[in-house]
Amino acid sequence: MSRTIRQAGVNARHLGGGFVRTANGEAWQYMVMPSQPSVSDAADWGERLKAARPLTIIMPRLADLTPSIPLANRRALKSFYRPIRILAISTPVRFEPSPTLDERNRRLLAMEHRGDVVHDRLTVIGVRLDAGGGKGRFLDRVVNLVVQAGDQAAYGEAPDDAFDADRAVISEILRAGGCVPPTDAQMNRALAWWVTDRKPDPLEVMVERGHMHAFPDERTARLAEKLRDTRVDCATWSKRIEIRGTWPMTIATLGALPFDGTSERDPRSAWAAHLLASRDSGGQGAVAISVCGLVEPGEISRDQIDKDKDKVLEQAIKQATDGHKANEGIAEELLAASDVYQKDGRPWPTLVDGHVQVAIPGIIDRPSQVNYPGELNLNQDNQNTAWQDMQIGSEITYCPSPVYWPTPILAFAGLAGRSLAGEDMGEGRKSDLPGALLGFTEKDRQPVYVSPFASRYRHTPPAMLITGRTGSGKASTLDTKVPMPPQPRWPHGGVATIGDLQVGDLLYADDGKAYPISYLSPIRSDDLYEIEFSDGQRLKATGEHQWRVWDFTSRKGVRSDKHRASLDRQAAIRGAVEELDRLKADVGDATWTARECYGAVEPILQKAGIGMDCREQWVYGVMRYMELEPMGERRRVAGKRQGRAWPAGPLAEQVLDILEHPLKGGISPARAQRIALLRDAYESGLEGEIGLKELTDIMGGTKAARDMVKETLKRVTLKPSEADGENVILTSVWRAADMLEGTARRIMWRYDEDGTEHYDAQIATTREMLEAGLTVNNGHANWAIPRPKPVEGVHMDLPLDPWCLGAWLADGSKTDGSFFSDPTNGDLDHVRRHLEEAGFEVHDAAEAKRIRAIGLRPLLRRMGLYGDKHIPEEYFNASVEQRLELVRGLLDQDGTIDPRTHGIEFCQSLDHKPIVDGLVRLLRSLGVIVHEPSRSQAGYRDADGTYRRTQDRLRVTFTTDLPVFSLPRKKALLPRETRETANWLYVRSIRRVPDEPHRCLSIESPDHTYLVGGYIPTHNTRVLLHLAAQWGRLPNPDDRKSTIPIVFFDPKPNSSDFGPFVKSMGGMLVRLDSPEAEGILDPVRCIPWTMKDMIVQTAVEMLSQITGGRDADRSRDLALTSIIGYGLRHGADCTGEAVRIAYKAHQEGGEDADRIDPLVDEITPMLERQATNSSMFKLIYGTRHGGGRRLAVSDGLTLLSAGTMNIISEKEADSGPSDIQRWVVRMAALGASASIIGRNGVLVVDEAWSLLGDRFGVSVVNRMGRLARDQHYMPVFASQKVTEFVEAGLQDFMGRGIAMAMGSKAEFSGMESQTEQTCRLFGQPEDGEMAERMSHDQTLDSESNEPDRQSLYALFDPDTGELVRGSIGYYIGLDKTAIPVEIRISDKLV
Repeated sequence: MSRTIRQAGVNARHLGGGFVRTANGEAWQYMVMPSQPSVSDAADWGERLKAARPLTIIMPRLADLTPSIPLANRRALKSFYRPIRILAISTPVRFEPSPTLDERNRRLLAMEHRGDVVHDRLTVIGVRLDAGGGKGRFLDRVVNLVVQAGDQAAYGEAPDDAFDADRAVISEILRAGGCVPPTDAQMNRALAWWVTDRKPDPLEVMVERGHMHAFPDERTARLAEKLRDTRVDCATWSKRIEIRGTWPMTIATLGALPFDGTSERDPRSAWAAHLLASRDSGGQGAVAISVCGLVEPGEISRDQIDKDKDKVLEQAIKQATDGHKANEGIAEELLAASDVYQKDGRPWPTLVDGHVQVAIPGIIDRPSQVNYPGELNLNQDNQNTAWQDMQIGSEITYCPSPVYWPTPILAFAGLAGRSLAGEDMGEGRKSDLPGALLGFTEKDRQPVYVSPFASRYRHTPPAMLITGRTGSGKASTLDTKVPMPPQPRWPHGGVATIGDLQVGDLLYADDGKAYPISYLSPIRSDDLYEIEFSDGQRLKATGEHQWRVWDFTSRKGVRSDKHRASLDRQAAIRGAVEELDRLKADVGDATWTARECYGAVEPILQKAGIGMDCREQWVYGVMRYMELEPMGERRRVAGKRQGRAWPAGPLAEQVLDILEHPLKGGISPARAQRIALLRDAYESGLEGEIGLKELTDIMGGTKAARDMVKETLKRVTLKPSEADGENVILTSVWRAADMLEGTARRIMWRYDEDGTEHYDAQIATTREMLEAGLTVNNGHANWAIPRPKPVEGVHMDLPLDPWCLGAWLADGSKTDGSFFSDPTNGDLDHVRRHLEEAGFEVHDAAEAKRIRAIGLRPLLRRMGLYGDKHIPEEYFNASVEQRLELVRGLLDQDGTIDPRTHGIEFCQSLDHKPIVDGLVRLLRSLGVIVHEPSRSQAGYRDADGTYRRTQDRLRVTFTTDLPVFSLPRKKALLPRETRETANWLYVRSIRRVPDEPHRCLSIESPDHTYLVGGYIPTHNTRVLLHLAAQWGRLPNPDDRKSTIPIVFFDPKPNSSDFGPFVKSMGGMLVRLDSPEAEGILDPVRCIPWTMKDMIVQTAVEMLSQITGGRDADRSRDLALTSIIGYGLRHGADCTGEAVRIAYKAHQEGGEDADRIDPLVDEITPMLERQATNSSMFKLIYGTRHGGGRRLAVSDGLTLLSAGTMNIISEKEADSGPSDIQRWVVRMAALGASASIIGRNGVLVVDEAWSLLGDRFGVSVVNRMGRLARDQHYMPVFASQKVTEFVEAGLQDFMGRGIAMAMGSKAEFSGMESQTEQTCRLFGQPEDGEMAERMSHDQTLDSESNEPDRQSLYALFDPDTGELVRGSIGYYIGLDKTAIPVEIRISDKLV
C-alpha cells in the first residue's frame, strides 16, 4: 500500500457557537468575519478603510489583553501574546440555485447552469482562549497565564466551562469587528476546507513531492492510489472518467513582505485578495490561506525595532567604511519599519512569529507562477507538513520563514470579505429577495441575483440602467469595403475599408440614411468565413457575424396564395369591425343575452368568413375572454316551456346544497365560481320557474356549466312542473354596446395573434446559416437578404450634368467633347437635346453619327477626366435623382434591354473597367440587385474569314423597374414590376477560410444595420432577455399562483431580435403596426382612469409639443388643459374624441363652452388631418369612442414591438413627424408601465435613450419613476448612450445599474466620454478601477491577440478561438458598490 494517502481533518471538534477544542486540549473561539465587499472591490479610499476595519478593530483590542509586567523583556512577554488563526476559504463547489427561489425556478436554473462552479467563500478568525481568563484581578490573571504557559498538560485537561469568562471577552472583541458566530455547516467547512462538497466530511488526501491531491470521496481516493502505484501520470487524472473530480494543489509558504509594504491606498496591497481571486479574473484561484501567529502590542514592536536599528546601523557604517555593504539592505528595511512605528498616534499591533500558508490548485513548479510580492517557499519536500499547519487544531507548526507584519498588512490584504452584489446572497437569508441570476462575481464566483422587488421591500429608487455594448456585433475583415457618405474625412464620400474607420465616422444604413459609428471592437484574427452571394459578391465575416436574413419559408409565405388570402381576410375583418361599430351606435342602452347577441352579429361575421358553429356558446367565450361580467335581468317568457321547470327559489336552494356538499373530493375553483354566481342570483331574489337553460345561463352559460347543471338536476328531489302562459326568469345579460365592442376587438386580436400575416426577417449568424443549410429540398437558396432602400445622398452642385457625363463615359471621345450615336432612330437627337439643356453649344461633325459639345473639353480637363474616363467620387454620393440621371446617360448610350425578359445589359471593353465598376456601384446604391461584371472574349472575322481577337469585354446584367432609361424606345421596354427574385440577394455558399485580422462595429441607426461591400445590410443586437425571461417566471408575492408581468419594449423597426424567443417562452406579442393598434398608446386609454391628473398632464404635454414645438409656452399648456379637461368631463375615452367634443362645443356654444380656450379652433382641424394621414399618430391620438385595442399585458413575458414602424427619431431632429416619433416611444413606455402597476412587474425598455432628448421626455421618465415607486414595478432601461440620462439629471432615479464595456473616445469633439458619464451617473470615481476597465480593449495588442484580462469584453483564446471568459458587467447595487460580474447566459436563452 502506498504511503502517500494521509488521514485529514481530525484535529479539532466544534462544540457550537464557534467554541472549538483541539486534539491537544486547547480551547479556541472562532467567528466568521463580515461578508462585506472585499478591499479588492473598493472603489475609493473610504471603501478600502471600511473593508479593512474588522482587523483594525480586533488586533489592537487583542494586543490590549497582553499584561504590562514591569521589567519583563520581550521574550518573557511573548508567552502572554494571544495566538490567532485567520483561515480564508474559497473552495470550488457545484452551483446550486438560491433557496429563496420557488422550486420550479430552482429546477430550471439548475438545468440551465449545469456544470457551473461557484466558490464557497468563508473567512473565520480564531483566538486561543485562556482558562480562568476574563476581567478578574490583574495579579490573578497573570498567575493563570504563567501556569498555563508552563503546564500545557494542565491546560489541556481544563473543562469547557473554565474558558467561559475569557470566551466572553474574546467574543465581545470579535463582535466589535463585525464578526458573527459560525453555524455548524460553516465550521464543518473550516475543518475540511479542501473538500469540494457543500456538506464536507474530512477525507483523505494524497501527498506527493511538490504537491497534493484532494478527492470528492473515499472511493476516488483509493482509485487514485492505484493509479499512483502503477505510475500513471497524475497530470492526466482529472481527464479520467473513473476518478473525475480529483484535483491537485500546491501548499506554498508565504514569507516576508517589504516591511514598509505597499501603500494601503494602492490596490496591489490586497495580496490575499489577488491570491483568492478566480483564475478567470487573473487571480491565483487559491483554495485557502492560513495565517497564524501572535499578536504583539505595537509599543513592544517599536522598542525592539529601535534596538535592532541602532545595532545594524552601527555595523552598516563600520562595514561601509571597510568597503563592505552586507548590512546596508537590512538597515534600509529597519529604517522603513521604524518610520512606520514612529508615526503620530499609537503604533499598530504586529503579527509576530507568523506562519502563512496558501493552498493553490494545480502543480506549481516555480515561485514566479504565484502572484505574491514577497518571499515564497514551494515546500517541495514538506507538502504534508505545510498542509497540516493549515488545519485547525493541528499540533504541527511549520514556519520556515516567519513573518512580522504590522496590522495594516493583514487588514488591507483582502483576507476577509467577498464580492457582494445583488439582492440574494444565495444562502436563504430572511433578507434575501428572489430574482434573476445575472451571473457570478468575477473575482470569487459568487452568484448574483437581481430582484424586481427591491424597491418595494427596501424603499430604494426603482429603476435600473444597463449601459454598454452587450451585443456580439458584426465582425468583418479589415479589407472589407464600405461605402462612405460625404463627411469631413471624405468630403465627397467614397469607399473605405473596415480598417480605415474610426468611431464617429458616418456609414449608410439599410434605410438609406447615414449614421455615426458608435463602437469599434479590438482587432481579432479567428473564425473567418467567406460568404458568396447570388450577384457574385464575396465578403469575409466571422462565424458570429449577424445578418438580417429571410429564410425560404418566410419568402415563400409573403407571396403565397395563403398569405394573399390572409390579407384579403384581414380586409374583410376590418369591414366587419366597422359594421359592428356602426351597429353599436344604434343599440343605445339595450341589454342582450348571448343568444340575442349571436343573432345580431352572425350575419356580419359570416360575411367576413368567421364561423360560429357553437352559436351562443361562442358569445359566452368572447365575453369571458374580454372579461365582461354578466348582469342578472328578469325576463318574462311567454308560451309553453320546453322541458321541465321548477320554482326558481326552492330549486336554487337545493342546487346550492348539492354543489356545496360534493359526494367525493373537494370543491374545485370552477365549481366554486359557479356556486358564487348562483348564490348571487338567489340572494337577489329569483322569481317564477326556471329549468336547465336558465340555470345554465345563471351559472356562466358554458358547456361545462350545462353539464354540471344536468348532473345536479338528477339529484334534485323537488317536483318539476310544466305550465303554459307567462313565466318570469332571471337570465344573464350584457350591455349590447359592450358585447359588440368586445366581439369586434376579439376577432381583431385573434386574427393578429394567428401570426399568418407576419412573415418576417430573422437575425442569423454566419455559422447558424451554414449549420441550418444553404439550400432547401427543392434546391432553392434557403437564405436571402432583401435589397436595401436607395442610399439617400445629398443634392450636389455638380460640375457636369449627370446625364451628359454618363453619355460621354459610354460613347464619348476620350480626348475631346465629341459624342457618337445613331442618327437614324432619334438617338443622336436625344443626345443633342440633353447637351443643349445642359447649356452646351452643339456642333455637327463631318461624320453623320458624331456631334461636338463646345466647352466640354476644358471642363473635362478641370474634372481630371480628360484621357482618364471614370466616375468622380462626388457623383456616387449625390441625390437619388442625380445618380439615376447618370445611370440613364450610361444606359441610353450603351445599354440594351431584352423586350421579352426585360433583362438589361451594359457592355464595355476591358480598358473601360472603371466605368463598368462605377455603374455597378451606382446601381447598388439605388437598391438594384446587379451581378458582378463577367468577362468574355471578343473579336471579329475579316474579309478572308480570319478571326481577329480584340480587347475582352466586360458585361453587366440586371433587371429593375426603376426608370434607368430616358431614351423613349428603351424606356418603353421597362417592366411595370420585377420578378420576385430581383428583390433578393441570395446566399450561394459559405466556406471556412484562413484567418486574417477583422473587427466588429456598431452604428447608431434605428436597428443598427449598416451596409458593407456592394451595399449589403448587416445587423447588431444585444442580449438582455436572460434577465427578463427569469423575472417572468417569478411568482407574484401578492398571488403565488400567478407570475409577475414583464413587458419588453423593443422600439427598433423591423427588429426580430426578441420575437422568436418570446414566442418560444409562450409569451405575448403586441405589434404597433397592427391595424387594431389605433389609439393603443393614447394617454386617455393606456393610463388608468384613477390617475386622471396624470392623464391630463401627459395628453397636454404631448399635444403641446406636437402642435407648438419643443419650446411651446405655458399659455399653450393652459389652453390645452381646458380643451382636454372639457372633453374628458363630457365622456371622451380618447384624446382625439376629447378634442373633438371641445371643438364642437366651442363651435356650437355648448354647455360651459366659455371655459374652452379658442386654441381648439386652430388645432382640431390640424390634428384630425394628421390622424387621417399618419398611422403612427393614430397610435397616440385615438379618435373613435371605444375604437382600437387597449394595451393589456398578461402574466409572464410580453413583447411590445414597433413592428415595421420607425418610431425612433434622430436626436437633433426638430419637426412635427419627429415629435410624433418621440411621443410614440414615450407613450409606449408609459403605457406599458401603467399596464403593470400594482402587479410587481418589470418594464424593460431597449434603446432607452430615445425616451429622452428634451424636457417632455424627462418629464415622462420622471412620471414613470413616480409610478414605479408608488405602484410596485421596476423599470429597466438599456442604452448604449448615457449622455441623455446624465443631462436629464436622473441619477437619483436609478437605484441599480449594470455598466459594461463602453470605450473611452468621445463621440464628438469636446464631449465627455461615455465612460466618464457612466461613472458619474452611477456615482463611481472617474479615475477608479471601473472607469479604467471600461476603456480597455479586448486584446493586449493586435499582433498577438492575447486577451486583456482587464477588459470587460468577452475574451477568446487566440489559438483556438474558444471562449475564455464571458463579458463582464459592473453591477452597481443599492449601496452604490460596483462589483464586476461575469454575465452568464444559458445556452437555452442564447
